[in-house]
Amino acid sequence: MTSYRISFLNELTNDTGHIFHCCQGVIDIRRAKTKERALEAAKRRFARKEKIGHWSHHAASVELEEIQG
Repeated sequence: MTSYRISFLNELTNDTGHIFHCCQGVIDIRRAKTKERALEAAKRRFARKEKIGHWSHHAASVELEEIQG
């Protein structure tokens, strides 16, 4: 099985009008059969951690990377 790190990001605008990504949180999934399963597990875990109904209430996008684990 593979390990993944999923970062939850928001797009914000700075004072000059440029968009940048702000990390709202990171969830590591230590063992997953597929990256899709890791992503779904991380979304659920992030929502529980933030005490919200859905991960997208605190993040606009996600980034997934494979890690050594």
